Amino acid sequence: MRDSYPKCPTSLFFLLQRSCWWLGVVMVQVLVGTAGAESPAELRFHQEIEPILVERCYDCHANGMEEGSVAFDRFATTEELLSQPELWYRALRMMRAKMMPPADMPQLSDAEFQSLESWIKSAVFHSDPQNPDPGHVTLRRLNRTEYRNTIRDLL
Repeated sequence: MRDSYPKCPTSLFFLLQRSCWWLGVVMVQVLVGTAGAESPAELRFHQEIEPILVERCYDCHANGMEEGSVAFDRFATTEELLSQPELWYRALRMMRAKMMPPADMPQLSDAEFQSLESWIKSAVFHSDPQNPDPGHVTLRRLNRTEYRNTIRDLL
């Protein structure tokens, strides 16, 4: 059936076939190009957070060590590591309580602590200081006076 179409370079079918092929090549290039791109959270992790973890945490929580059943290097990708909010919540609690790093290890500086804390809040928990989540708003029942005044206002 395909052989019945003309192969002449000036035919409309030939031009459409070539343009569709070209669009397919461009789409594959675009998809492959964006598939390798890192999100801002991953980029900040590699530039800012990972060096802190390597210096302060990997002695006990990587390279075969799994203190407290936490190992940062068991995750295959950074995306997989970021999708562990329980792990990062636990790490944040331990850092705030000054239990990690242990007392006999070099402690985090204030800048490192602030950097880790802000990254965990923004990248893992997706909190945005410009648009805070007010939480669940509960409805409450009106007392007698409020109910009477509401009915009076309505009628």
